Amino acid sequence: MTSFSLKARSRAILIDCYAFAVFASIIMSVLNIVLFCLGDLASFSSRRNIVGSSLNLLISLILFAVSTLLQTGYCFLSLNIARTGHARIRDLFLGFRYHTGRLVLLSMALTVIKYLCAFPLVYLIFAFLLQGTKTSMFGVSLSSDLQFAGIAILCLLVSALLYGVFYLLYDQALFLFIDHQDYSFLQCLRESRRMMYGHRMQLFVLNLSFIGYWVLSILSLGTAYICVKPYIAVTKALFYVELSGQRDPYGT
Repeated sequence: MTSFSLKARSRAILIDCYAFAVFASIIMSVLNIVLFCLGDLASFSSRRNIVGSSLNLLISLILFAVSTLLQTGYCFLSLNIARTGHARIRDLFLGFRYHTGRLVLLSMALTVIKYLCAFPLVYLIFAFLLQGTKTSMFGVSLSSDLQFAGIAILCLLVSALLYGVFYLLYDQALFLFIDHQDYSFLQCLRESRRMMYGHRMQLFVLNLSFIGYWVLSILSLGTAYICVKPYIAVTKALFYVELSGQRDPYGT
């Protein structure tokens, strides 16, 4: 199970359903843009008091939950394409039909883990935005751009290390939820950890192999990502299929 073989199989599968997969990606992007706009609108219109802040927080949590459910639906759609070569638009809305509360809890846990891993990098970005390069970080006084660059590289490496060592253990949790909807969110996390034991480097290399597509997406202001997303998602779904050792637990 190499990155090259997984990506080759993904391309072969997508030959017959690529247009559909891109269409689903466009729908996901439009829905996420709508959610983002609703969040901005709620933040702008909320009064600057306790009631307004509480309402804004509640709306943000609801929008986060909806975004989470859509993301799981796209995982389901990608998994169906990886296993059977076809899917349906209704797959995008799986999270709204089955065990919604349990799925939101799982996604919140994954989000917390992800942000803990990214904390050094996020801290660096906020320090730079708020104070510039002439500041103090982690008790170290930075008096030059060179010192700041050194700290920046260190923060990036630490975040990447935490991501590779810690977060990747739980990367299969959403797929496990889709296949085993009787699992609690803690069971999904534990089973993902068990499955990923000894396979983290393979997934890290697979994710790293897509870095060119991520750069292209950034340069195109996200436009290219709509076209690339099915390829990345189906390849990662194939990784899970190989890791779990089952083509389709439902026999479809």
